[in-house]
Amino acid sequence: MEQFVEEGHLRWDSLGEFLALQVALEFVGQQNQSNEIQVYSDALGAAVEKLLDENRGPKRKVGELDTRGSHFYLVKFWIEALAQSSLNDKAKFENLNTAIDSLSDQILSEINTTQGQPQDLGGYYTLDESQATKAMFPSKTLNNLLEEHLA
Repeated sequence: MEQFVEEGHLRWDSLGEFLALQVALEFVGQQNQSNEIQVYSDALGAAVEKLLDENRGPKRKVGELDTRGSHFYLVKFWIEALAQSSLNDKAKFENLNTAIDSLSDQILSEINTTQGQPQDLGGYYTLDESQATKAMFPSKTLNNLLEEHLA
C-alpha cells in the first residue's frame, strides 16, 4: 500500500483476528470467573458464524463489500447477539440493534461511496492518524450510533 490507497477498496480478511479475540475473551472470562465476559465471547462467536454463513467477508472488486463493510457486518451481528443475550444491561444493545437495523442501508452506502477514489493516508510506515481514521471509519452514521449508545 502506498501513501494513497488507489482504489479506496480495502481487502483484508480479519477472520483470524476475530476468532483470536473471541478465544481471548473466553480465556479472560474463565480466568476471572466472569459470566459477563463469557457472554461477550459467545456473542462474538455467534457473530463470526453468521458472518461466514451470510458470506459477508471482503470481496475482490471495487464497489463490492470491502474490509470496512465486512467489519460493519461483524459489529452488527455481534450487537444483535448481545441484544439477545443474558446480560443485565442488554437493553442498550437492543436499542443499538434496532437503530443499526433501521440505518443499515445508509451506513453501507456511506462506506461504499469511499470506494473508487484515492484516499490519502498521510504516509506509508507512519500514517497520519486523522487521515487513516477518516478512511477506516467512513460512516458518520455508524460512528454516531456507536458513540451515542455505547459511550
